[in-house]
Amino acid sequence: MDRVEKGKGAPGLTSLDCHCLFRVRYLLPCKHIFHEHMFGNIKLLTADVWKVFQKMFEECGFEIYEGRESTIEFVQTEKQKGAENRRLTVVELTERVRDRYWSVEEMGDVEKTKTFISMLEASLNPIISKFNKSN
Repeated sequence: MDRVEKGKGAPGLTSLDCHCLFRVRYLLPCKHIFHEHMFGNIKLLTADVWKVFQKMFEECGFEIYEGRESTIEFVQTEKQKGAENRRLTVVELTERVRDRYWSVEEMGDVEKTKTFISMLEASLNPIISKFNKSN
């Protein structure tokens, strides 16, 4: 619920392949997966998915964690952490813009929606042009 309280939209996951530390370490659904399931477009946590988790632990027990120590100990370099933080910032900004667009769209006022889009384009076009691949 912290993600919702912070105004974060659903992470946009389309599968259970979240690469956050919790998911990698414990092999269980993480907050990102639950957030997508509860507030996103895709319901990831179906009854079949829960059965797969249950079966995985029934068959292997805690031994499932043995041999995963090398992946659990993955350490990001400062450069990788910086890149990931920048990526997450862009994802959050994109989510905020998308959420704001839908709240304006849901008002049903076509002129306000057009104004929003026009202002968004006017704001983004100079940024996109400045960092165009050919520059």
